[in-house]
Amino acid sequence: MKKGNKTMTKSELLQALADKLGKTRKEAGEMVEALVALAYATTKKEGEFTLPGLGKLVKKNRLARMG
Repeated sequence: MKKGNKTMTKSELLQALADKLGKTRKEAGEMVEALVALAYATTKKEGEFTLPGLGKLVKKNRLARMG
């Protein structure tokens, strides 16, 4: 992982997960994509998605912005 203000790129995240889990980058990518799809679908349907130990996604309705 990187230190300081630099954020981890998607590629770096996938490589770190693959190394940690003993999987390929492709397999790690498939797991991340499945998690994102699950989080999105659950949040859209139920209004929130909790990932224990990490955080919660909450659907929020906002007024349209003036352009």
